[in-house]
Amino acid sequence: MKRTLLLISFFSVACLCFSQKSVTWKYLSKVKWHTTYVADYEGYYDLPRFSESIKDLNGKSIRIKGYYIPVDSTARIIALASKPSEKVFISNGKCSESVIELIPKDGELDLVHVKQDKIVEIKGVLVINKDDPNRLMYTVKKAELVASY
Repeated sequence: MKRTLLLISFFSVACLCFSQKSVTWKYLSKVKWHTTYVADYEGYYDLPRFSESIKDLNGKSIRIKGYYIPVDSTARIIALASKPSEKVFISNGKCSESVIELIPKDGELDLVHVKQDKIVEIKGVLVINKDDPNRLMYTVKKAELVASY
C-alpha cells in the first residue's frame, strides 16, 4: 500500500514538473492587429487579436528562452525579448509580441541578478493582454529563472 501511494505521488509530481509548455517567439507572433476605440484612453489604438492556440495558453504554465532586459535600474521591471535590447523596438504596439513583461514569483531573487542581454530560460504563467494599449501584450507571472546561458 505504501509503495503504491509512493508511486502515485512520484508520478503526480513528475506530471506537474513537465506540464509547462515550451513556447517559441515564432509561436507567440501569431497575432493580428485591429484598430479600435478605447474609452478609458479616449482614442483609437491598435490592439492584438490572438490566434486560438495563443488564447489556449492564457493562464497556463510556459517555458521560454530569450534575452533578459531590466527595464529600470533596480530590476523591479523586467522584460524578456526575442532579440538583444539594442534591437528591440516597439512602435505603437507593433512588434510587442517580441517582448514579455516578467513578474517574478515571490522570493525569486535569481531574476534580479542576471546581466542585461544574457540569454535565459524562464518559466511561469502566461497572461495575454488584449485590451490595454499601455501594457505589453504578454506577461509571465510567477516567473522563475530556469537556466542562464
